[in-house]
Amino acid sequence: MDKKKLRWKWLFTGIRWAVVAVMLAGAITLVVSYQERRWEGRERFTVIQLGPPVVVASFDPQTGRGIKIELPDELEIETVGGRGKWRLGVLLAAGEAQWAADSVAEALGVGYEGRAEDLGWIDRWGWWARGRNVNWEEVALGKTSLISWEKGVDGVEAGHLAKGWEARADTWFVSQAIAQEQLRVKIVNTTGVAGLGSRVARMVERAGMKVAEVTTGVEEKQKCVVSGPAGSVGVRSLVRWLGCGWQKADETVVEVGADYRRMLEGN
Repeated sequence: MDKKKLRWKWLFTGIRWAVVAVMLAGAITLVVSYQERRWEGRERFTVIQLGPPVVVASFDPQTGRGIKIELPDELEIETVGGRGKWRLGVLLAAGEAQWAADSVAEALGVGYEGRAEDLGWIDRWGWWARGRNVNWEEVALGKTSLISWEKGVDGVEAGHLAKGWEARADTWFVSQAIAQEQLRVKIVNTTGVAGLGSRVARMVERAGMKVAEVTTGVEEKQKCVVSGPAGSVGVRSLVRWLGCGWQKADETVVEVGADYRRMLEGN
């Protein structure tokens, strides 16, 4: 074989292996993205767009209805990590994106799948493919009675969630797939910090589950644990939202641990 033919043979062999490598890398990326997906396809899909303005978008594939809530920049919330109160308009400037999104979700009492700007490929596809056929309702929250306004000591008007928010949010963020399971959840606060169990209970009920009781544990767990049926959409959602471990059980129990306390208080 002359040198010219040999060079062409090497070129074609190199191209063939390059194509194989690209296809293999693509397949690995898809597998990893699928394993790390935040949305399974049946439950409500909620994302937070940090903006500004901050927008919380959520749709239920069971009903085909969705809600996009634009939050006013002047809305003041208690942030996680023990960093105090901040207005949404300066939230991103005050800290990292994950902290900002977690703060918004905690203030609203909702579980969410991720930041709109940072979804994985599989979740992006799911949001586009399923979301494009959703009947969306758009709400400028600052123009509703769900925000109360008052002037601070600096003379700047600030908004706060009004009492009506809780009841309205229960209708906006319920997941039909979770509600149909009729889960009764026991919440055990092992942290020794009063009120943390109730904060988790708020999110649990908002998603469509029922809180059977909130109790205090004897010994603090370092990591929260969700016990419940393996096939439960609600149980798997709680594991993702709270970052908990999971163990199989007939009864659904959330043991709130030190990791949740540190997320809220920053220590």
